[in-house]
Amino acid sequence: MAQAAESARTVILTVDDDPGVSRAVARDLRRRYGESYRIVRAESGESALEALRELKLRGDLVAVILADYRMPQMNGIEFLEQALDVYPGARRVLLTAYADTNAAIDAINVVDLDHYLLKPWDPPEEKLYPVLDDLLEAWRSSDYRPVPATKVIGHRWSARSSDVREFLARNQVPYRWYSTDEPEGQRLLTAAGQDGQRLPVVISEGLRTVLVERSATGGQAGQSSRIENYLGFPDGVSGGQLTDRARRQATKFGAEILTAREVAGLEINGAARTVRFSDGSAVAAHSVILATGVSYRQLEAPGCTDLTGCGVYYGSALTEAASCQGQDIYIVGGANSAGQAAMYLSRGAKSVTLLVRGPDLAASMSYYLIQQIEDAPNISVRAHTVVESAHGSDHLEQLTLRNTRTGETERVDAQWMFVFIGAAPLTGWLDGTVLRDEHGFILAGPDLTPDGRPPAGWELDRPPYHLETNIPGVFVAGDARAESAKRVASAVGEGAMAVMLVHRYLEQS
Repeated sequence: MAQAAESARTVILTVDDDPGVSRAVARDLRRRYGESYRIVRAESGESALEALRELKLRGDLVAVILADYRMPQMNGIEFLEQALDVYPGARRVLLTAYADTNAAIDAINVVDLDHYLLKPWDPPEEKLYPVLDDLLEAWRSSDYRPVPATKVIGHRWSARSSDVREFLARNQVPYRWYSTDEPEGQRLLTAAGQDGQRLPVVISEGLRTVLVERSATGGQAGQSSRIENYLGFPDGVSGGQLTDRARRQATKFGAEILTAREVAGLEINGAARTVRFSDGSAVAAHSVILATGVSYRQLEAPGCTDLTGCGVYYGSALTEAASCQGQDIYIVGGANSAGQAAMYLSRGAKSVTLLVRGPDLAASMSYYLIQQIEDAPNISVRAHTVVESAHGSDHLEQLTLRNTRTGETERVDAQWMFVFIGAAPLTGWLDGTVLRDEHGFILAGPDLTPDGRPPAGWELDRPPYHLETNIPGVFVAGDARAESAKRVASAVGEGAMAVMLVHRYLEQS
């Protein structure tokens, strides 16, 4: 899931094409102003202008802009000249070397420069902070006003513009009106990439989130026949119902959902995290949350591959449940997902047999499910039992079962087998970027620093956040994370925590 920044704090923006210098400037600024201001840094004039346009559209306030003079493609003076069109009230500072002093003096007239600073400025307590303190005080005393979240840009005599304003007012949505005849209206149109031919333009503040899904929202949770231990559903809820509600809720809050898209790679391009798809397209974001879940492991017994989808199914296969009425069903696995499927299918089946490799269900299944299975008259458990092979021509007809203690085999009639033997993360597309354990699960937070040292290549002056990977701004939540609880409620909780950490990361990046 890709996500853009959101913050109510006033911004101090710094741009320098040298990554080391850029981080040092941002670090000095956060040390002094981080509690009261949001520090935004960029490594090129173009990316800084893009950041300013996004801040403008959201109605964020920018107090001070610090720009390095010597940058390729667009030097600091050229950048500040364009930044002046977006935020004319922001104080402007040029960072220069001693040899560029004359250029800095000339910039006072070109971009109405407020100050220039010679690099390096150690110690900042003497050469940086006093200058910024004065500029911030001057900015605060100027005429700046926080802008409501929603902005409407239109023509004063446009009936459509009037309709939009009346709609917002009747629904008690605060907004601010900008005429295309006013300079600020023109600035907002430019920031939005609009030429004014289609009016009105409505701009809303909020998260810009893209959810990428290869097949269907919810993954394994969406295939679960019944989830009994999710908070707020005392009578249980099917995975399909839960994930459908989640999808509709995400859409309601403005998330864009891309389906039938397979992710093929993750690239780090400066401050951008670029997610590439198998069709060659890509989307760039400030931050990424990896919530890819896991995929069912396949049963390797002979015959199972050929009969998959023809009597052999992985997961609960709710679409096949109606066809199982009055028949004998075998379920392979002893964890919660297998138990939930057994309870669901037992409603209409003649019998349900759980095939468990271990001595009982206690090692991997919740107690409440074990009790339900014991109370169900048509569910039985065969311990120490594995599938030796599957038989059938065009559909499953028989299974050969083997007792792992005695070695004895038995051939039984079977038309339906549902397999729940664990899952593996599909994280191969992260090779070369995100660190994983030997099983492919993604390492994050404390798991990256077992010896107290940051992971190799980590350049920030803080350790990774709890759900943050070895790539700053890339987080993981749910079953794909190493040592995760592999429960729906836990995954949802981690997702909420990851979003909170994304906000924290973006505020400090």
